[in-house]
Amino acid sequence: CGVVCGFVLLIASSLLTRASCILVIKAGYNAQKFTYGTLACTTYGKLGKLVVELCITGLNAGTLVAFFVIVGDLIPPLVVMWAPHFFSPDTSYSSVRVVVLVVLGVCVAFPLSLIRDVKNMSAVSLLSLVSYPILILRLLLLMLKTDYAGTTVALWNWNGIIPCLPIFLLAYTCHTQLFGIHGTLQDPSVHKMTTVINRSLTSVGVVYALVAIFGYLSFCNVEVRGDILANLPSDYFSTLTRVGFATSVLVTFPLLVFPCRNCIHSLLFSKAQVDVSFPEPIPQGKFVLITSALVGGALLVAIYIPNVELVLALMGSTMGVLISFVCPGFMFVAAAQHSVVQHSPTSHVTRAKVRLTMQGQL
Repeated sequence: CGVVCGFVLLIASSLLTRASCILVIKAGYNAQKFTYGTLACTTYGKLGKLVVELCITGLNAGTLVAFFVIVGDLIPPLVVMWAPHFFSPDTSYSSVRVVVLVVLGVCVAFPLSLIRDVKNMSAVSLLSLVSYPILILRLLLLMLKTDYAGTTVALWNWNGIIPCLPIFLLAYTCHTQLFGIHGTLQDPSVHKMTTVINRSLTSVGVVYALVAIFGYLSFCNVEVRGDILANLPSDYFSTLTRVGFATSVLVTFPLLVFPCRNCIHSLLFSKAQVDVSFPEPIPQGKFVLITSALVGGALLVAIYIPNVELVLALMGSTMGVLISFVCPGFMFVAAAQHSVVQHSPTSHVTRAKVRLTMQGQL
């Protein structure tokens, strides 16, 4: 969509996400419910419970598919480079990709997804955080070496707005984790959570902007793939970056399967109120069955849909919009009408309706 257009979309997506996150926090205080699931169930009953479960399931399952697609972009070239004797000269890349995905899915992703307690996986977040500075540095070095002679840098492309916007909005989706962060604060309040939201969105926005600008300027002379890591040259630094990202993606699987599995169990086998933060125990048989279906289903979809941008766009335009913008607006309106903490609910409801209308039209 162009450098300037992409930057504008990135800022607009951040501002919209900030507004909807604050609506979620204020709705929680109005209803005195401090998990996303219980807030939806309190404000809209069984319908709210159903919508939240479906959205969380769809969002996390779609992310699992996207992660498999990313692994399929990064690992097969390395396998062919490191172990060429395992493949005949006429072996197609798609065949190698399928073999690698199946092996990693069965031997790595599935066993990790069987972990019941994900509280001790803080090292996963650290690994992910380390991967991004390495990628930014690699792209910066590539950008400095790029020859721009005769190259036209696109600043604004209207045709790219609609395909890119759902991906941009999805990249900021964090609404179901807000109350988890809220619970870790000392003397939590709306003001403190607003500060956390502002700093978090600003930080990730800077990372997104650097990756986008450096990546675009590094590969402006070639066709850029949906996964920019696939455009990196075959050298030691790029290989290290690919391996780091692929590893962080694989070890993140339990964190995605955990809430998705709980929601599926609640949808199919439980009548109780959903709460992905404090779920009811799942019997071992159902636990393994749901986990197998999630990992196996995501693996099959990733094999047949190798385009990560398509997967992200579909999630962003469906489940991402519902859980990030539509549900927060509706929950705030319902919570404000039955407010426990009175803070001029009429004006809040009016502003929420305006925001909800604008976001829905967008």
